[in-house]
Order: sequence, then C-alpha cells, then structure tokens
Amino acid sequence: MEANRGWEKAHTWSDETTIANHESLTLRAEFDHDARHRTDVAWTFAAYENPVGERLWHATASATTPTELVPALL
Repeated sequence: MEANRGWEKAHTWSDETTIANHESLTLRAEFDHDARHRTDVAWTFAAYENPVGERLWHATASATTPTELVPALL
C-alpha cells in the first residue's frame, strides 16, 4: 500500500480482514488474513460507479495468486 499513495488502509472491527479504499472512494480491496495458508479467496477487488453507487465489477484472488498480480489489480 505504501507504493500506491492513492490508497488508504483500514482495519475492520475484526483482525481477520484489512480493507483498502482508494481516495476516489470508488475502488476497494479487501484482504482476508485467515486465507493465507489456504486456497480460499484471500483478495476481493471491487469498483463502484461512485462512492455510494452500485458495484460495477469485482474480482477475487486466492491466497496462492502470484503477488505480482496484486499491484496490477490495484
């Protein structure tokens, strides 16, 4: 996240998930810490029409997704 200054990291009430919101408030990335050692979905990326609008698209990635793809998605 440090390399992408347009993103702000936030933790949820649970330590199991970290959320990153883009400064435009139309892009969001979520990381599930519990999925690290499993093949479950670890990352969820979503784009919204506007900060309070409908979701336009989303993508998921497993914990085994190559780390080089995550910055590309961001």
